[in-house]
Amino acid sequence: MVGSRSTVLHTLATMNTAELLVRCLENEGVQYIFGVPGEENLEVLQALRRSSIRFITPATNRGPPSWPMSMAG
Repeated sequence: MVGSRSTVLHTLATMNTAELLVRCLENEGVQYIFGVPGEENLEVLQALRRSSIRFITPATNRGPPSWPMSMAG
C-alpha cells in the first residue's frame, strides 16, 4: 500500500475481512484461486471481482487436489 500512514489506516479501517484477504493475496502475487462459489464465500467472491486475481470454478468433480493440475495442462 502506498500512501501516508493515516491514509493506509483509514483504508484498512473501511475494508471488510474479505477485501483485506484479497489485498493480502494480491500482495503475495496470487494469480488464481480455485473453489466452488456459494453463499459462504460470497463476500470473498465480490472482493475478487474488483481484483486481478481470477477465481476458477473447476469443471470436474475429482476433488480440490486435482484442480490446479488441470490448469497446468
